[in-house]
Amino acid sequence: MDIFNKRPLCVAVTVFVLSLVVLMNVYVGLKVVLAVLSCLLGVFLYIKFRRINVFSGVIIALLFSCIISLLYFDLYIGSAVKWYGKTENMKIEILDVGYDCAYSSYADVKILKIGKKNVSFKARLECSYSMGAKRGEVFNVKGTFSDFEDDDLFNTKKYYNSKGYYLNVISEDYTLTYLGKAGFSLSSFFKDVNEFCEQRLKSALDEETFGFADGIFLGNRENIDPQLNRDFTELGISHMIAISGMHLTILIGSIYAMLLHFGLHRKIAIGISIAICIFYVGMTGATPAILRSGIMFIIMSISTLIMKENDSITSLFATAGIIIFFMPNALFDAAFLLSCFSTLGILIISPVLKRFSEWAKNKNKFVSLICGVFIGIFVTLFATIFTLPLTAYYFGRFYYLLPLTNLIFELPTTLILMLSPFVVAFSFVPFLGSVLAYICKLITLWMAFLADAIASLDIGGVSLSYPFVTVIIVLFIAVTLIMIVFEIKNPFWLFLPFVVSVCSFIVCENVFLTNFNSYDYLCCQNSVRNDMLVVHTAGETAIVDISYGGRSSAESALKTAKDRFYDNRIEKYVLTHFHNYHTATIDKITQKYYIDTVYLPIPDGDDIDIADSIYDICIKNGVECFYYEDVISLSVENSFKIKTDYVKRSKHPVISVDVDFDGYIASYLSPASLECDSFENLSETVFFGLHGPKVKPVTVELDTSIAVYSDESVNDNYDIKSDRTVILDENNQSEIIRIKH
Repeated sequence: MDIFNKRPLCVAVTVFVLSLVVLMNVYVGLKVVLAVLSCLLGVFLYIKFRRINVFSGVIIALLFSCIISLLYFDLYIGSAVKWYGKTENMKIEILDVGYDCAYSSYADVKILKIGKKNVSFKARLECSYSMGAKRGEVFNVKGTFSDFEDDDLFNTKKYYNSKGYYLNVISEDYTLTYLGKAGFSLSSFFKDVNEFCEQRLKSALDEETFGFADGIFLGNRENIDPQLNRDFTELGISHMIAISGMHLTILIGSIYAMLLHFGLHRKIAIGISIAICIFYVGMTGATPAILRSGIMFIIMSISTLIMKENDSITSLFATAGIIIFFMPNALFDAAFLLSCFSTLGILIISPVLKRFSEWAKNKNKFVSLICGVFIGIFVTLFATIFTLPLTAYYFGRFYYLLPLTNLIFELPTTLILMLSPFVVAFSFVPFLGSVLAYICKLITLWMAFLADAIASLDIGGVSLSYPFVTVIIVLFIAVTLIMIVFEIKNPFWLFLPFVVSVCSFIVCENVFLTNFNSYDYLCCQNSVRNDMLVVHTAGETAIVDISYGGRSSAESALKTAKDRFYDNRIEKYVLTHFHNYHTATIDKITQKYYIDTVYLPIPDGDDIDIADSIYDICIKNGVECFYYEDVISLSVENSFKIKTDYVKRSKHPVISVDVDFDGYIASYLSPASLECDSFENLSETVFFGLHGPKVKPVTVELDTSIAVYSDESVNDNYDIKSDRTVILDENNQSEIIRIKH
């Protein structure tokens, strides 16, 4: 536990990182004053003591944090954000094309020149036309600079900032002019190698196996099977399919052991391993998380070569300091932070586990096997303990089964990772390539089956969105820091705050949910003109999809269920009509989220083929599917009543929904409902939505307790007397109404 004892570099790096975090939002003048004072104090201490001690190291770290903060956060980012709102001609190099179709496209670019001024910024380019561009090409384009906009599904700004992108460029008119190819660069070379390896894997493996191998070996997650991704996420082991320091450590460690096994001299084996490590880091994009593992491996290898005693914890802190010094944006990178903290937890417990392992060697094979299992569990537990605050902040979930699932899936993941380079190398050899591909397929199929079986038990994780979680996390961090500061020797004492935190969470969760579930909840939601109802009753959640369609509205409702109603899965997902776009929506969301049952209205005419398609999709994705006439039971007391009408001038359905909360009626109505006799029952709460054919404003007199409007334009259609009126807009896309049992 004595992390900082006799480790001055660890102290200096900690001060550097913490100071940099604090100084990000400090006034420039204060940073300059702190830098000057740190410099003067450092010179004074050196003159007085003629050597650099711990205190001098702290002063130097503070000086460097001031300098980096000024250079990066004020000068570099400041020079980028000053372009916000301006429209300019610019010269760009395409780094990566993210999406390109006939109607729109976007790409990651490097801005080389704005007007006549030479610059060097990474940016995202959004075009309302097809670019037809390829990586490495150079163009002139006219666009408007802006900041990144978040939506309620994804924090786009935080994601791009962590990659060093601070500019979003929007090009609405086709102004793209081809200038030629960019010159040679290492990043472009490594990207070509990555694409070559990807093509070799794709030609040798089936689709599901290729997606998994592509993700863990080359870092390309977009091809991973959605259901496998969903299951791994539900089990808390999504880090296994996102290339990280763990993958590099396994791969390079295996290569080093293999080189020694074939009789190479240790120094030669280390040299070859370092060269392969550098190449692999470059090929996989040199992200901060990969760099952390790569640099740490190189530091420890060089220490071995020059016969110096290596301290792993010092190497970790040195590596983190180097990366943040040259890439301050790594402070925003979740993968990098998780990698550093999980590695720290493992390194703290490793001396104890090493002694435990040595003791087990003297016992029989059964005892050794059991000890190996326990060592794996303790490694995962300590990694989990040290990343718990970050997990709560970034993902909002804690996974009970993480130590067990990590142990179960580590071996097959390692096998696929180690076999992937051989598949790339020997895919052109008929028999050998087929054998390797078949082995990889068997491992992937077994892993997918096991992941689906365990994840379907619904015991994988719990929400950390509860209001009391912040207090528990703060207390956990405070107690842990106190134990570190007082240098408690036995690392197993770290289990004390962890166990207390878990017990506190269980007690608080039970008390909170007892009170929370004593009410029913109705969420009226409008996301980009798409109306959704989210109902939580009797501890279960149901979603009514009334929208014009689109995956974003469905995912927004699912996010509400997860973050506001603390649900792991959706018990009922109700479609109200059969427009084609819902087929694609159902396919995507049942692959990505856990949904127990999908309800479809009884089809007729042209809707039968679409209904059959949706039914087949649900069965394929492991979701039950039922048809309903007009009433769906939510629980013993509660139900939906859904009414669908049409107006003569349109085939678009006019939908009204009544939700019966044991006598308390809440309704969804649209402007076109006026023409379809949908106001026969007055409700306590009415959500006036957008779905249905457009109508001219009509004044209707109604009395209701709560009136919720999808937007201001809907409000203009009604003259409603209500105790409370809510108008949804971009800043307030949902309203949750609490109903007492």
